[in-house]
Amino acid sequence: MQTYHMDSRQGIRPSNAGAVGETMHRSDWETLEGYLPAEGRRLWNQSFYFNAYDPKNGIGCVIRAGFMEGSRSANSWMVFFMDGKPLFARYNANLSCPANRLAGGVSVGGMTLESLEPLKVARIRFQTAEFAFDLTWRAMHPLMDAIGFGQDDKDNFAAAHAHAHLEGSCFVTGTVTLRGGDRHTFEGTGGRDIAAGIRDWGSMEHYRVAWPIFTDETAAIGIHGVAGGRHSYMSMWHDGTDWTPIVETEDLVTFDTDEFTVRETHWRLRDAHGREVSYSGIPLFRCFLPADGYTLVEHIAKFTRSDGVEGYGLVECGMRLPWHRDMALGLG
Repeated sequence: MQTYHMDSRQGIRPSNAGAVGETMHRSDWETLEGYLPAEGRRLWNQSFYFNAYDPKNGIGCVIRAGFMEGSRSANSWMVFFMDGKPLFARYNANLSCPANRLAGGVSVGGMTLESLEPLKVARIRFQTAEFAFDLTWRAMHPLMDAIGFGQDDKDNFAAAHAHAHLEGSCFVTGTVTLRGGDRHTFEGTGGRDIAAGIRDWGSMEHYRVAWPIFTDETAAIGIHGVAGGRHSYMSMWHDGTDWTPIVETEDLVTFDTDEFTVRETHWRLRDAHGREVSYSGIPLFRCFLPADGYTLVEHIAKFTRSDGVEGYGLVECGMRLPWHRDMALGLG
């Protein structure tokens, strides 16, 4: 496989690229599942994120594997829940960085992650005496680069978070086995993303995400970031046929009394064709994931669109510490 190099000014370009601005074509996106060298950049990051929820058995999960070659470290998290209560959680913050990535398979934190079909099918396996799972994410919609496609301007918060960020909705199937051998079939939906580039968590005071996948196989990805007191957005809508960029976003989040977890969230999006979609989400499960001086709060939520169509998906918040709620307004 050809080695690719990432440049924050040019996006992704092959190592033999010529003119400035010669960016990676979609046909080359699959290289993001393979190894991309840090080339001396300490904050260089490659990450693979997955979530899923099966409303029939109430089981859901959030999973991430991050590879920071510049600091010679890796991290991983996996959190499973059932009926709003934890089933199993493992967080590893300072692992050694393996040479492999999703393409070809990689083991990190006890999990084995592998791409079965580039950008379309990925499998994750894990087994201990207490808990095991074997889940496969199959593309419902093609992955799309949210930074190149969905951001509202070219200098927003995303530049310090990644240089490429592919996101998409999936059908998720497999099995989850509990302590004592109680095995559950999993048939749900979920999201996955692939990111590569500089990852500076502390560059943002706050960000929040609402990513519902509806029962009619439409989906929305709304991201609101606050950096330096400035608000910016990165949003996309899939109408069941194709992704379309969002030109106007409004969101309202109500935090719980702890000022970290979300009680409910409301979003309104208007796409490039003038179509509007609005939806609300109420979390079913919440968990905290530490990142040194930053905290991520993951929620799996039930969403309802304004026309009554329901769905499930992710509500995610990032908070720079020390945190107070005014930072979500850009007043920190």
